[in-house]
Amino acid sequence: MTAGVVERLPDPTDGRSFLVAIAPAGADLLAGIRRQRSEHLARRAEALAPDEQALLLAALPVLEHLLAADDT
Repeated sequence: MTAGVVERLPDPTDGRSFLVAIAPAGADLLAGIRRQRSEHLARRAEALAPDEQALLLAALPVLEHLLAADDT
């Protein structure tokens, strides 16, 4: 049971198989989970000592570079 978070669509190139895509309810659920995680991480970062916050800020460009590497 998918609870409406994904959709099963016919494959336009192969009538024997199906494609699975995120449904609007799934996209909303995913956005909510991501928002909760971001809020949790922000709260944890605020609790860091100033020197730890500075280290985290200095690491952000490297982390962004790592994330951008997934786009290729």
